[in-house]
Amino acid sequence: MTFSIIAYDTNTDTIAVAAATGNLLVGQFVPHCIHGVGAVASQGRTPNPTLVWQCLQQLAKNADLQDFQQTIGRTITDNRLNQGAQITVMNRHGQSWGYTGIDNLPEKGILIDDHVAISGNWLSHDGVLPAILNAYQQNIARPLFDRLISCLTSADEIGGDSRGLFSTAIKMDDGNHFPIDLRVDYSQTPITDLQTLYQKTQSSTYQQFLRSLPKQTNAPLKRLLKGNP
Repeated sequence: MTFSIIAYDTNTDTIAVAAATGNLLVGQFVPHCIHGVGAVASQGRTPNPTLVWQCLQQLAKNADLQDFQQTIGRTITDNRLNQGAQITVMNRHGQSWGYTGIDNLPEKGILIDDHVAISGNWLSHDGVLPAILNAYQQNIARPLFDRLISCLTSADEIGGDSRGLFSTAIKMDDGNHFPIDLRVDYSQTPITDLQTLYQKTQSSTYQQFLRSLPKQTNAPLKRLLKGNP
């Protein structure tokens, strides 16, 4: 049904999530990231959107992955209502944890490597997730957005979502600028359209507009997640 990749770029201190699906509006449901907190990819046959806020709250209060697994992670895996959910989490240091409920359709799984976590369900075959990881590693010298696009493209070229692709999205947050939040909600060529949209945002006119805005920080949201509004 969906495949996604969470990545933390240590060179630019940027956290990002890319996702694509054979359904609509993947950008609304799957990718979530906040610089200095972490990232969540929430998907699955029957995803549980409330898990996103719970995970981000825990990551904001305590980035230790072992503590996360013993608290929120155990709550997620022990709840029978999450058997159709698939959720992948990365803390602010690039360490990851994931869960795939038994009700998700094969091929399904999660692949975790250094500063990257890849997940998918209802995939066309079991080679999709390794292909995404390989694309990320082979393009490690390129800018993060280009790496993520190469991951989505590589997955799509070998089948990706068993139903084809209709929507895709990329979110990126470096803590210094307004986060990149690009999405194609429905298209026959969603990855190409996402690339075009990104190129439009890189024009001198649009970049000048962004530079005119106040410097973006997530301080209010971080305080809210920690319970200190």
